[in-house]
Amino acid sequence: MKRGIIELITGIIFLAGLTFKFAHYPGAALLLVLGLSLGSILLLAQFFKGSSKDPLSSLIYKLSIGNGTMYILGVLFKVMHWPGASFLLVVSMLTMSILLAFSALKTRTWYYALFLSNAINGLIQNNALATTKSAAFWILLCLFSTADLCSFL
Repeated sequence: MKRGIIELITGIIFLAGLTFKFAHYPGAALLLVLGLSLGSILLLAQFFKGSSKDPLSSLIYKLSIGNGTMYILGVLFKVMHWPGASFLLVVSMLTMSILLAFSALKTRTWYYALFLSNAINGLIQNNALATTKSAAFWILLCLFSTADLCSFL
């Protein structure tokens, strides 16, 4: 319960920071840094929680958590125009592609490979539409499928 409230407050701080940033209000930088930093700390706290007994699944889970933290920090650096943002984002995207490939090989299911190929194609072509379509495809699969597609997330 406490964790849910902390996550809600973190999300509200982040959205307030984005709103302030778009409206050029003072205090936007503080709210964005606070919101995204708290988000990455909350995500990193999941790293130390117990995961599955399978060593490969545990490794993929822990690498995904670290990669998600790197992506959140990359977004923070990009929004704040700090140096190193592009590096963090590119490394986290490439790492996520590799992790998704391992997940697809581990579960031997077609939809992981389809999502991965769409995402990599969008990243290589620097095409935001292809990357967005692949993300939307993944979300729809997670929401409307009877299979347990998102069990490793």
